[in-house]
Amino acid sequence: MTLVKVKPVVKRFPTFSNDFDRLFNSVFANDFPATSTNTKVQPAANIIENEGNYRLELAAPGLEKGDFEIKVEKGILSISVNKDVKEGENEKYKRKEFGFYQFERSFRLPDFTDTSAIEAVYEQGILKVKLPRKAETAPKRIEIV
Repeated sequence: MTLVKVKPVVKRFPTFSNDFDRLFNSVFANDFPATSTNTKVQPAANIIENEGNYRLELAAPGLEKGDFEIKVEKGILSISVNKDVKEGENEKYKRKEFGFYQFERSFRLPDFTDTSAIEAVYEQGILKVKLPRKAETAPKRIEIV
């Protein structure tokens, strides 16, 4: 005689939210894995060199220029964001998987960077930081006579 354990099936009354959650999870399970509400992301960065300076580009869509904190200390450029998303009036979250946006990226600056002339612009989701060279270290073009 073989003993088989059977787990009883508990049937609940179907509701729209249960059906919707089941449908959402079955369709998007691989695309939207569950995460905590405190997400820490590292935005992608590009570093471009052109005549006389470097430009650092950071992909950070959905923010405003006031959300960024940029500082230079001991040859390190630090860019950080710490933003809390607030609920609107008459809104109640049924499911909340994000609501806090935070990151910090640091870059070691070359010695020839003129830290007093660094400029930053935020437009169309891209933070652009211009890192000019000091005048005495800027590459010089030599004309052949």
